[in-house]
Amino acid sequence: NVTHVMSQRDKAYLCALNSAIDVSIISNGVDQSLFEIPDLTYGKTDVLFLGQLVDDNLHFLEQFLANSWPLIRRGFPEAKLHVVGRAGKESSRLCVQAERCGGVVMRGYVEKLADAYSDCGIAIVPITKTCGILNKAIEAMAAGLVAIGVENSFSGIPHAKSGVHYISARDYQNMGKSIVEIIGDMNKRCSIQKEAHRMARKYYLWDERLDAYEQMYHLAARGKLEKS
Repeated sequence: NVTHVMSQRDKAYLCALNSAIDVSIISNGVDQSLFEIPDLTYGKTDVLFLGQLVDDNLHFLEQFLANSWPLIRRGFPEAKLHVVGRAGKESSRLCVQAERCGGVVMRGYVEKLADAYSDCGIAIVPITKTCGILNKAIEAMAAGLVAIGVENSFSGIPHAKSGVHYISARDYQNMGKSIVEIIGDMNKRCSIQKEAHRMARKYYLWDERLDAYEQMYHLAARGKLEKS
C-alpha cells in the first residue's frame, strides 16, 4: 500500500511510471557514533576511501589513484590516503598500484565506522549514483570530514550544497586539484567540516526517522483497511 524510497528523484521516477503509486520518501540516517567524532577529524588533512574493494568501488579507486592522487602528491608529498574496506580477490592489482603511488595506507576491514573515519579530514566519494542516497557521503559529513565527489554522489542529499557542505568535482583531474586546494586552505577546510557535520546532525539522525517510519506504516495500514 506504500512504496518506500530514499530520494525525491526515486519518487519522481516511480510516479512517472504510475501516478497512482503512493510513495513515501525516508532516507537513511547515520550511525550515532559518527556524530561524536568531529573533534577528532576537525582540521585533519588525511584522505579516506571507504568501501569494499570490489566491482565499481574498485574501478573508481583505481581511477582516483591513476588520475587524482599524483596531483595531490605533487602538491603535498606527505599526503596520505587511507583505504578502508574488505579486499576482494580482484583487488590484488590495486595493492600493487597503491604501493607504486606512495602515501597509500591499505587498512583493510575496520569493524567500527568511527574508527575508519576518525584519522582523516577528507573523504573521497567518486561514485556516480543517480538514485537513492550514497551512505558514504552522508556518513563522511556527519563525521566532520570534507566529502569530495562528483555531483551525482550527493544527489540524494537535498539539504547539502556544493562548496558549503561538500565539494563537487567535474572529473578525476578536477577532484585532485580540489583536494590540493582544500588541504592548502585550512579556513575553507574547517568551515566545510563544521557545516557538513551541522547539516547531517540536523537532517539525518536515525532517531528522527523512527517517527517517519511509524507514519508510513500507519498510512499503509489505513490504506489497506480502506480498500478491504
